[in-house]
Amino acid sequence: MMGRRCLTLSIFLSISTTGFAKTVFRGDFEPIDWLKTFNIFVQPPWTENLKHTSRIFDPDKKKYVLQVVYPANKFGNDQSGAQWPTYLDKSYERLIVSYDVKFSQNFQFVKGGKLPGLIGGHREGHPHSNLTGGHRPNGKDGWSGRIMWRRDGNIVQYVYHPDQPDKWGQDFPWMINGKPARFTPGKWHNLKTEIVMNTPGQKNGIIRSWLDGEKALEITTLRFRDIPTIGIDALYFSTFYGGDDKTWCPTSETKSYFDNFAIID
Repeated sequence: MMGRRCLTLSIFLSISTTGFAKTVFRGDFEPIDWLKTFNIFVQPPWTENLKHTSRIFDPDKKKYVLQVVYPANKFGNDQSGAQWPTYLDKSYERLIVSYDVKFSQNFQFVKGGKLPGLIGGHREGHPHSNLTGGHRPNGKDGWSGRIMWRRDGNIVQYVYHPDQPDKWGQDFPWMINGKPARFTPGKWHNLKTEIVMNTPGQKNGIIRSWLDGEKALEITTLRFRDIPTIGIDALYFSTFYGGDDKTWCPTSETKSYFDNFAIID
């Protein structure tokens, strides 16, 4: 177990060539008071569906992890999964976020669902709803860079940015060796995403992502912002089915599991 952890750490520290060194945030679910670890009660104090979360012992990891329940025939952030922001100490120009996720053996991917990622804009006084939920960013209010599962477990980066094609976030498919990267139910996966903010007004923002240590995405032409005060300022724990109608719903209860969140500067 120790050898595997050392290997994971080695991969984590070597995947970027941009000099990441400082740990901005680290959190798992070993502490009973994990809510405090994730600063869930920091103002503004909003959460959604914490009733769907529980701290459980995972026999594979031999430690406590977070279980999230998605009820049958439910969709959307108000009925399915759970959400909260973990605000960072300041706004950053570049960060990498890493975490582990596992889907239950009976998981139904249906049409898709959300997974956590980095966001920016709340320091400008804009709520999270300006960064998601069908609100196209305008370059001065924020952006979001979550991950999604899609049909058959295919993975995409789901990005809200001013140049997205319509009001919904844009999918950027993860690919490894020319094939869609995808989740395997019952298996722990490690996800990593590096985000570098663009020069204000220019299309040179970067997103790079890795699945289990293999690079799956690189975009270097994004415009996240038009003003310098917009940066990366929060981890958005966001997971639910949907989507905006019942065609996204699972027909039976499913679960996912999360562990080992880290944000590195």
